[in-house]
Amino acid sequence: MMANGEILDATLGRGTPRFEALARDHLVVPMGTTSPEYSAALGAGVVAAGDRYVEAPVSGSRVPAENAALFGMLADHPT
Repeated sequence: MMANGEILDATLGRGTPRFEALARDHLVVPMGTTSPEYSAALGAGVVAAGDRYVEAPVSGSRVPAENAALFGMLADHPT
């Protein structure tokens, strides 16, 4: 779970040849909160690299996390 899109892009190497290699044959599931525009662009890049993309942001903060009370929302993109 990455804190934001900038960190996710750096981790995945988005915009570099490494991105396609990392995304290919994997399911990419971002769990942080990002803008709809960012999610759409990342999803399009993952699909273009030959993989699947599912959004699963998690809602909550530190106290719910400590109490095991976080919940995730899941959204698949049509292929």
